[in-house]
Amino acid sequence: MKKKSNHDLLLKVSDKKAKYQFISDTQFKLHLGGRNGSISWLKENGRAGDGSLDDLSEFVGRHRQLSGSDTYRRIGITHDENNQQTSFLGEIDQIKQKKNGVLVITATLQDEYNKIKGKIDNHDITGQKFRKSHNEFIAPKSLRKVRNVVAHIDTFTHDEIQEEVGTGDLQSTFNLNKQVTTKAKLKLPNSGSFDLLNINKSYGFNGSNASLNLKANVTPAVGAQFNTAPHWWDILDWDEYSLDLGVELDWSGSVSLDTGTDSGSFPLTDITIPGPSKFIPISGFINANLDSGVDLSANATLAGLASSYKLGASQTLGFTSNISLGGIKNSTENSGVQTTVPNFDDITGLGLSATASPYIELDIGVVVPDGVPFFSGDSLASLDGKIALPIKFDMLIKENDPTATISIEATYDAGVKALTFFPGGGIDMTLASGQFFTWTSDNLI
Repeated sequence: MKKKSNHDLLLKVSDKKAKYQFISDTQFKLHLGGRNGSISWLKENGRAGDGSLDDLSEFVGRHRQLSGSDTYRRIGITHDENNQQTSFLGEIDQIKQKKNGVLVITATLQDEYNKIKGKIDNHDITGQKFRKSHNEFIAPKSLRKVRNVVAHIDTFTHDEIQEEVGTGDLQSTFNLNKQVTTKAKLKLPNSGSFDLLNINKSYGFNGSNASLNLKANVTPAVGAQFNTAPHWWDILDWDEYSLDLGVELDWSGSVSLDTGTDSGSFPLTDITIPGPSKFIPISGFINANLDSGVDLSANATLAGLASSYKLGASQTLGFTSNISLGGIKNSTENSGVQTTVPNFDDITGLGLSATASPYIELDIGVVVPDGVPFFSGDSLASLDGKIALPIKFDMLIKENDPTATISIEATYDAGVKALTFFPGGGIDMTLASGQFFTWTSDNLI
């Protein structure tokens, strides 16, 4: 026989149909055992899982905190009745399985109870699951069949909840007019910004004495935030959890054309300029391994007269993904693009088309920090992919009609694994692929 677990835990039991009966003013029995029921649980050691109602009896038998008569066991019940949601809260006296497999939970109401009128007054919620649905709940003495029953069972005393939740807003008694809240958000440290890519190099055009100078700088910062369930009774609702992953890029890029004295059209062969790599461990919660580089291509039309022209752009660009079991939502913020343009002389027939694409390859890992209830040390997410910033510089000098434009396209292509310690394995999918920012200038001259 397996040794019984002594861990405190939360248990959520759902059943399409059930029965309950008040056998006195304050004591009731709940009968569970439908074919369409399910259970899910979360232990204080962070282990979680789910199953069917057929597993409930065995589950209770294996956990002393649920089956022991000397342990504290709270139950909160909601169900649909006459197109309204009814709810009540109690302390479990006994959990017993009948020969037909039906599980019977006997419990005593745990609220201010008016024995004279036989009503529960000011009956409201504990967390979102027990939302206010009535002012006067009359305890039925006959066996009542109800639908869509959800029972939340936990074995934590107030002191134990306070210890787990920490600074959570916790009521001193189980008055259902108050909410129990956990830490709504826990921010993980940001990496701070650092120079990752800083390139300043010149390249010659084949067959010409002209040259192109490239400057590119990318200063990234990475961060993460784990958003826990907003209320104590939502801890077993996995859809209430999410993770924010963010990357911020301060970047700048410019190309300078020294025309030389040749004339004609000259290409600069596509080249890739590798940049440095950097591994960033941050307080043990988040680490990032970043590779960098620039892809460069250009074509110049020269008019035979020596001159120099510089086009440049810079920006602060932020990209954030909110990841939950319900899907992934991306958002961007940008500071606006700052541009640099040259003074144009009277040389006609001169043109430049160049594309510089700084890129960062990301490999980010995030774990839950110590002190977060249940999930301490678990892997929150791993993300790998690429962010690229193609910057296109175009210049053409016609007689009395010079033009210069800059266009920018920020793209990403990444995969993510997140919240994999949740029942069902969490998320393992493509984060996204495509554009998250585009911009094209008007004529800058």
